[in-house]
Amino acid sequence: EVKTWWRTLADFERWVASDDFKAAHRDRPPKEMFRGSNVLEIHEVMTSTDLDLGEGGSAD
Repeated sequence: EVKTWWRTLADFERWVASDDFKAAHRDRPPKEMFRGSNVLEIHEVMTSTDLDLGEGGSAD
């Protein structure tokens, strides 16, 4: 299993279109070497908080 993290989808897409990506995937192993097919999962991670900053406007 391989996991990578990208700040934006555009960053990932630029990497996939890059010469570095092409070079890294140039000599692919035979399909028989793997049990399953390739799967790409893309997840967006969102966080939020409800901090009460009070009168000073600081979380300290």
